Amino acid sequence: MPLALRDTFYPYGMLNGMPMPTLRVKKESATTWVKGAVIIATSGYAVEAADGPTTGTILGVAHEAAVAGQLTALIVPALPEVVFSGKIATGDTGGDYTSLVTNRYLRYGVSLDSSGAWYINAADTTDLAVMVLDFIDAIGDNLAKVQFCFIDSKFNAI
Repeated sequence: MPLALRDTFYPYGMLNGMPMPTLRVKKESATTWVKGAVIIATSGYAVEAADGPTTGTILGVAHEAAVAGQLTALIVPALPEVVFSGKIATGDTGGDYTSLVTNRYLRYGVSLDSSGAWYINAADTTDLAVMVLDFIDAIGDNLAKVQFCFIDSKFNAI
């Protein structure tokens, strides 16, 4: 089954057991995004990233949809102790991928498919953005949901 918008990224929990943080960010009036989108910093504003965000630009994941006319929006910041959930797929189109136990603790890039769903791209081992921490779905599932943290963000750029 292909990825769908409902398969995008969501907050999962905190490594330290504290409540999930949120951050109100400034956005340009015309900028829009959906809940679960990867948000980056550019020219002093928060915007939805394009496919494969570049090093050190990730602010976090949209906690709410942002609509035109709105000047701020809530995100969950990509802090080192914040855990997110998302699907692991492969390639630039979010193709089928069977999860492996060896995906755990590996680092990958993130991609955006044509439906607007963000996913961990198991084929991208160059533009590293996240580390897979554990599985939510069973190992061996196609397009398995996993727990991950951002390793490359404005808050903890490598």
